[in-house]
Formats: sequence, structure tokens, C-alpha cells
Amino acid sequence: MDPTLHKRLHMQALSEDRTMTDIITTLVREYLEANAPEESP
Repeated sequence: MDPTLHKRLHMQALSEDRTMTDIITTLVREYLEANAPEESP
């Protein structure tokens, strides 16, 4: 990960009293749910 992006994420996580892993997991889950292929009936 780009060092500047990493630092920004770290600072955001601190400000939200969360871990970087928690934020990344949430974002990946949201991305996958939003981009999941349509299920066939």
C-alpha cells in the first residue's frame, strides 16, 4: 500500500477508535455485496 494512503488510513482508524483491519474488512464486504453477480432462480 502506498505509504501516504497507509498513514491516512491509520490516522482515520485512530480518530474512529477502530483498527485498520476493521475498516478494510468493512469496505471489502460492502464492495463485494454491491458487486455480487445476480443469483439465478
